[in-house]
Amino acid sequence: MPRGVVLIRLGLVCAAMAIAGCAPYFATEDAPSGQVASGDEISNPDQWPFGAQERPWHWGEPVPTSIALLKRIANETFALPPDWKPHLENFSRMANVEKLTTVNSLVNRIPYRPESRDKWRHPEVFMREGGDCDCNAVAKYALLRYLGVPADDIRITLVQGETHRSFHMVIIVRMGRGIFDTFVLDNADHRVRTARYSGHIRPFLSVNETGAWLHQEMAPKSINKFLNPLIAEP
Repeated sequence: MPRGVVLIRLGLVCAAMAIAGCAPYFATEDAPSGQVASGDEISNPDQWPFGAQERPWHWGEPVPTSIALLKRIANETFALPPDWKPHLENFSRMANVEKLTTVNSLVNRIPYRPESRDKWRHPEVFMREGGDCDCNAVAKYALLRYLGVPADDIRITLVQGETHRSFHMVIIVRMGRGIFDTFVLDNADHRVRTARYSGHIRPFLSVNETGAWLHQEMAPKSINKFLNPLIAEP
């Protein structure tokens, strides 16, 4: 193939990743194998990653920077922008889909800003400066915790599309135990989809303030890269 054609195709791939808000987490030689992690049997595939085939990922000391950040922001007062407050006043009385659509749309207003390296921005930094899909997911996590959603029902999840090798970060939220009660919040989509209708992406690794779970076999270097990003503090 002529070198010019190769460069054009590479440029189109990079542009598509930027538009979708995806982060190139792994170089090709560092990409996951795609084998399902051996662990618990799938109890309800419609609720992935909750109850899906997974195994807990155990780490030594120190606590990974991602989990340390999530623990901290879960106990901080979320500084709501003034124009967000009217949208959240009746949050407790909203239907589940309305709750999550509101959170998704508010946080997605913050401008996308590509990162040259893996970095999670504290929500205050993200709301001021913008950020990529990682930072967007962290801000949604903080807002959901502020609004009373339990940590056990939220996962920041590293996913991959079935048609390309780029990786992306989304929030998965469980609002009940039915097959339509688990939802995907994505910075590249204003709609909130149920996990049942998000089969075009598959989870590799998920995390919240209580732990981390492996859904597909990954190289330890890749896992460490996801769990220990740089943190941009306020």
